[in-house]
Formats: sequence, structure tokens, C-alpha cells
Amino acid sequence: MTIATPVPARNPAPDWRHTLRGRASLGSQAKRPGSLAGLHAARLAHLGQFFTPDLLAAWIWHMVAPALERALARDGEGVRVPLIDTSCGTGALLQFADPARHELAGVDVHAPSVTALSEAARVAGFQCHFSTVGMERIDPTGFGIAVINPPFSLHLEAPTLVAGSATSYGRFGPDTSALSHAYAVQQALAAADVVAAVLPRSYAETLLADPGAWPRLVAMFHAPAWCFRDQGADVRVSVLFFAKDPRAPGAAVRVETLDDALTLAPDLSLSCRTTRHLNPRLRETGIVDEGPTITRPVTGNPKVRLGHSGRKLTLGFSCGLIEAKVRNAILGERLTPTGIEGHRYPKGLRYTGQGALDLEVHLTQADPLASLEALCTLIRAAGADLEVDPGLPRYIQKRARRLRIERTPFRHTVLVKADMAHGPAGALVGKARTLHLVDPDTWGSPVIKAGAEVTFAPDGAGSYRYRVGGRDFALAEEDLNRRFAVVTGQAQDRWETVHPGRLAAFPERAAALRRRGQALGLDGFLSWDYQFDDLLELSMTRGAVAAWAVGLGKARLAAGLILLSGCTAGLICTEAYLIDELRTELAKLPIPATDWQVIQSPRDLDTLRRINVISYHRLRGPIHGAHQRRTYASRLRHRIGCLVADEGDLLRNKGTAQTAALWKLAAKRRFALSGTPLGNYPRDAFSVLAFTGGDATAAQVYGMHRWYLDPALRQSTRDCVPGVDRVREQFVTFEWVTNEFKDDMTTGAKREVPKLRNLSAYRAALAHHIKRRVAQEPDVARHFQIPVPERRVTTLDWDPAHLAHYLRVAEDFRQWYMKGQANSRERNLIALLARIQAVQIAAAIPQRRSDKSPFVYDGGLTSKQRYVVDRLGTLIEDGHKVIAYAEWPELLEIIGRALDRHGVEHVTITWRQAHR
Repeated sequence: MTIATPVPARNPAPDWRHTLRGRASLGSQAKRPGSLAGLHAARLAHLGQFFTPDLLAAWIWHMVAPALERALARDGEGVRVPLIDTSCGTGALLQFADPARHELAGVDVHAPSVTALSEAARVAGFQCHFSTVGMERIDPTGFGIAVINPPFSLHLEAPTLVAGSATSYGRFGPDTSALSHAYAVQQALAAADVVAAVLPRSYAETLLADPGAWPRLVAMFHAPAWCFRDQGADVRVSVLFFAKDPRAPGAAVRVETLDDALTLAPDLSLSCRTTRHLNPRLRETGIVDEGPTITRPVTGNPKVRLGHSGRKLTLGFSCGLIEAKVRNAILGERLTPTGIEGHRYPKGLRYTGQGALDLEVHLTQADPLASLEALCTLIRAAGADLEVDPGLPRYIQKRARRLRIERTPFRHTVLVKADMAHGPAGALVGKARTLHLVDPDTWGSPVIKAGAEVTFAPDGAGSYRYRVGGRDFALAEEDLNRRFAVVTGQAQDRWETVHPGRLAAFPERAAALRRRGQALGLDGFLSWDYQFDDLLELSMTRGAVAAWAVGLGKARLAAGLILLSGCTAGLICTEAYLIDELRTELAKLPIPATDWQVIQSPRDLDTLRRINVISYHRLRGPIHGAHQRRTYASRLRHRIGCLVADEGDLLRNKGTAQTAALWKLAAKRRFALSGTPLGNYPRDAFSVLAFTGGDATAAQVYGMHRWYLDPALRQSTRDCVPGVDRVREQFVTFEWVTNEFKDDMTTGAKREVPKLRNLSAYRAALAHHIKRRVAQEPDVARHFQIPVPERRVTTLDWDPAHLAHYLRVAEDFRQWYMKGQANSRERNLIALLARIQAVQIAAAIPQRRSDKSPFVYDGGLTSKQRYVVDRLGTLIEDGHKVIAYAEWPELLEIIGRALDRHGVEHVTITWRQAHR
């Protein structure tokens, strides 16, 4: 081991940085934070800038000096070693460099520091490149040594981050988030042969805990506590050294603790390269020269052709100059961050005028043809001789006619309870359900007590006016029903038609479809009134959700949708276990056997019929085991005219193979059948709507992969947001979400409150996409009736032994919970749920021993269990067939054994067994 003085003794360079020594770091000037909130505010103010003390900088330079000397001696005259500091400040870590031997580069977000450092280095004669950007905006390469003291624990969020071990899912997508010090290490290792890094002690120890993940780490030195005190920071740091090549197999990382005088300075045998082998570049990622955007030659021909490809308006040019003028006129300015917290732009959106080239944006305008003509005027004003494709205006007119139908809600009938306000009515009197404030957001708001009666009058705009405490207030219908029970002003429970539907709104179109359906004989097997009417209403558009309840005839509807569409090949997708049932149902219909088939082998794909049936399992599966990517869905792509997806609510899971297979088909008409179209959460519906109604179209404006289609996008996209963000903000209630979940509302962690934020807007968004039918509504009840079940609750007394056992478990939970208040680590979510479940088990099935409870129940059947056994025996004696459900399999087994003792014949079915 060699002992060295703190200041380098070999060829000391002149003090070229003397003009910068009086400058103080932002961190040393900031006030000490007094709380976590203050710490966050302080970091925003000082940007994590704390200059490296000269003594520590000198020691680091002495540690890397042997590598510098060896490299320069090896490569001869005329070469230099390129050095980089990715948070350079005023260059404390670069101060011992020599302009004849080293090149300098660095970045920092503090412009005054970078400007002063760059000027001092230039005057000293350095070849240097300094830039005022953050480390997240560069991707450096080609350096011999990186000496870094990065800001600690700053949260970086940028789409320009380079993916690596330090990056994670961020606001801009995968690998767009990182902690500053971790990302600085990742960046330096990619940029330089040798890295010397000043890092937080806690982070350094995490690297040491897994040295195999850091093969280039050769040494770690824990610095003295005094190092950053003159900067106003009491922080423990370590200096880590990374070599050019990985450690030898089995070699350990050297770990030492430095004394206050920094006398320990071993030679780590580091090596680096010079400019003979390196080409150092900062490579600012936000400024990438990809060459000219327009490469078309200037011909002087002003001809421009305007057409469309799908929803995209296309421009054809003959002259590069005219192309530049026209595109600049249309696209406008490049978008920059709005600065609004949480706002982000959809992927692919770059210019303020980009909405003008989306046909769907024009269709959202009051007059789509006038909007298109305004675009044509803009193009001509840019000097173009415009030729519009003759089919474009006709296509827009056709789409506008179709859009009027698509925006019309389906016929919908709802049950209005006698205690609920609904639709236009006269004065109502409501009785408050609970004690509540009239306006919770206003201090001193009047209070309405539970049971108090209030008079309401409709205002004609969907709200109800009322007066409390001498002041007037208004409530939306859903809020009135949530707070009050209507006692007078409504009649009795009644079914009310809230939307008359498309058959009434477009009688000529409906009549034409009716004649065609009758000619095909569809009214013969869709013989109930609502079945045939719904078929016609659904077929008036290219996609919708038929949310029929169980037993209303969805299989027949699926066949009718395909036949009425007139396509040569339609496809019904369903679960594998329903294939036989669907085959039986189709065989009953008056459809020739040669017109339908169940796809069971690749040969069936060669001769598609009018109606084809396939299971989701087969659709997503490979045709041949040797070619996994060649699936049934890929063979059927662009061959299906009408697609009917049974149990279509599965589309809410956007990352599954079934969903990908359905999208892969690219069918012209798409219908989803489901009795539960909303799945688990209200937000689930929008993934289904994007499939059936279009993704960010004029008819379905909430894009799941695109933007939220606002008419204002025709003027500017500056306020544009992704469709998923709009759904989340308008309808969903979260306590917190991860950035990964924000992207698609499917993957990633979140804490969601199952509460719909805006009921009236939600109903309006779904009304023209979902055709709902339930068995109880009058149109259905005339043909099909399901008995309404009677619900009765029986209250039983606790058995003393059972109650005592339950109280012991509950008291044990209370004591554990109160003890955990002092140490939150003992009360994590998993442990809390397990303890709560132990209390639940003690109440429902005390015979089951919980892992989280030390208590054992030694009683027999509980009062509830005895009641169930007696009740089942009585019902069976009376000749009834009975089904008894229970949450716990053990409880069913206990009841089953009791029935055996009573001689009652039964079948016990659990996940463990089926026992007769």
C-alpha cells in the first residue's frame, strides 16, 4: 500500500479554476429543512447541488492519477484522456486536469455555474464541451474517466432517459423514471472506462449487498463525516471506484474507511484509454440530428393532392418547397410541456396543428365539410395548387350520416322506484336519508338532519332546486336520490323509457332493415318482439355491445347479426366450454347446414362459411406447434366481415392473448355480447367500447390507445390528453396509482375506490354503445319471465361458547393493532388482512383454526350451523330441491357430516372433492 498526500504531487497543473473558488453551491445557501415537506421544497430550490470539497476532490484525483499516467505513457505524444462530470457545477472534481493532457466535458442544470466553468476552461486552453442540461438529457460515450458527485435522491422523469438497471416505469412510459444518483452511476458506467463516484452511504451499501450485479466495482471507501458539513449538509457518503473490466472470478470488492486526513490512497490498478482509441461525445438526447425531414427536390410544381387513408388525411406533393410551406402552415408550433401538474400528451403527438390531419377530428365539428374547406383554404394560402380527391367529400358526407345514427342512444327502459326522482316531473318532497351538509365544500353550510323533508322543483336542465336556511341550492338527479328518499310527487314503481332509440329516430333506415331481415327469415327465429327490434337497432351501426341478460337469446342474436350484415364470412367467438351448446342452438335454427361450421382444424380456414364458430382458446393458439406466431387469428385477419364476441367483457383485459387475438382479426363490424359488460369496475367498459365503437373516433371519443377526441383539437392540440387520462379524471376515483397503471388502467399498482365519479356523464357516454336488456322489463317479460327471488334474513342468538371464542380473537386483534401503531412495519397490509380474516373465521366457522390466532374453539355446531342443518332437513322432507352455498369449503363439510348423522341424502361439492 502506498501513502499519498491529499494534493497530487505528479506534474501539478496551474490553478486554472481560481476565478471560481468564491462561488457557493445552491445547497450551501439553502435553509435547513425542518420537515419532509421542507426537504422536498429545499431540493426543488437547490437542485441537489453541493460542491465536492477540495480535499476530497484531490484525494479522488490521486486515486485515478495512476490510470491517467499509464494511459498517456502508453499512447505517446499528442493524445489526451477525455474526462466527464455529469453534474459538474463549477468543476471541483475536474480542477486538477491539465489542458495539455486532458479533455473536459460536463453538464449541469445551473446555467451560471456552467457558463463560468466553460469560460474558465476555455481561457485555460482546454478542449472542452459543457452544456446546461440535466443528466437525463444526455447519453454520453467515449470517455476515459468519469468523476461524478451527482445530486442525491432527486426523482428524474423524462422520456429521454436511457433504459438500464436504474430506470423504472414513469409518467412517460417504461424506463422514464429514475433516482438521480442511481441513474448517474448507470450513465457513467456506459460512458467511461473508469468511474469514481461520490454516493450516499446507504445506496453504496446496497451495491455491496449484491456485488455480482456490479462486476466492475473494485473498491468502496467510506468518507469522513466532515466532508459536506461546510456545504450545510450532514450526509454520510462513500466513494466508489469502477474499473474498465470486470473483477477476476472470486475477487472481492475492497472496502475501507478513510481517516479524517484522507491518507489512505492505494493503487487500484485502474486503466483507461485516450483519444487515440476514444471519440468522446455528450450526445444530447433532446437534440438529435436525424437529417432533413423533407428530402423532396424543389421543382416549382405547386400541385398538392389531398386524400385520406383510413382516418388519416394524406398530402401528396411534387415540390419540396411547397411541402415545407404547407406542412408548416398546417402543423404549426412544436408542442412543449404545459407545466400543468400531471398533464401529458398522447404518444406520437408533436405539433399544435396535428388534429387538422385527423378525419375524426373534422367529423366532431358542427359542419365537417366546412372544417375540411377551412383546411383547404389554409393549404391554398401557403401557395399550393390544391386538388382534393373527389371521393373525400363524399366519404365525409357518408360518415356524417352514419355518425348521426351512431350518436343516437339505443332504446333503453329503466325501473324507477317510487322513492327515486327521475326525468321531468313536478314538485317533489324528499326525506333526508342521513344527516348531511348541503354544500360540504363551503364553511358554514346549512345542515339537513336525517328524516327532514325538503321540497324540490325541477329546473328543466336535469337538476332540482330547493331552499334551505334562506338560501337556494341545486342538486343533480343522482345526488338527490343519494341524499333523499322521495315521499311525495312520484307514483309507484314503474318502468320508464329514457331513450326512444334508433328505430324511432330513423324510421326509413329501420324500415329498410326490417324488410331485409324479413326477407332473410330472421324474424322467424328472433320471433319475440324485442329480439328482432334489437337486431335491427344494433345493425344500424358497425359495432355495439348487446348487454342482454342470461336466457334472452344471445346465440340467436349472434347468428342474426352476421346474416343481416350481408357479409360472406362472419365469426362467432366464444369460450371452449360453450362450443357444444352453441352448435346445438345453431342446429335448431332454419339455417342450412352448409352455411355454418365450427372451426376445429386449419383445413376449416380454407373454406370459410357465412357463419363460423371458434373458441377463444383456438383463436389465439398456433396453427402448428413449430410456428407459434402463426395463429388462427392471424390466418383470419381481414377475412371477417362481421365479428361477434361472446362474453365480450373479456376485452377489458387489454394484455391477454384473447383480447390480442380479437384485435388481430381487424373485422369490419364488431359486436360484443355480455350480460355483464362493465366487469368489475366502471372503467372496464371503455376498453370494450374502443373495440366495438372505435378508438378515439367521433362516435366513441375516449381513446384507449389514442387521445381524447375533443372538437377543440381542430384549432390546437395544446390541451390534448390521452383518452385513458380523460376516463380516469372524469369517472374513476383513486387514492393513488403508479405511472404504469396510468398508461392503460390495467397493469400496475393502484388503490381504487369503487365509486363512479360522474354518473350522468357516464350514462351519456355508454348510452349509444350498449344495448341493455333485463328479464324484468315489460318488452321482455311478455315473452320470458324469471321468478323474482324472495329474500329473508333470519337473526339468531350467539351460543355462549362461540361468542366467548369470537371475543377472544377480536380482543387479540385489537391489542395487536394498537401495538402496531408505534411500529408501522409490524402492521403491513398483508399482515393486517390476515388478522382481519382470523376474526372473520372466528365468527363464521370457529372450527377452522387460523394461523394468526392462538385460540382453539372446543364447542360443537354453532347456532347458525344448527339452523342450516335443521332448515335443509325440513325443506328436503317437504320435497324441495335445495342448494346451500358457503364461503368456506370446511363449513360445507361440517354441514355435510351433520346431515349424514341425520340421514339426509346430499351431495357436497367443494374444490377439494365431490362427495355424495
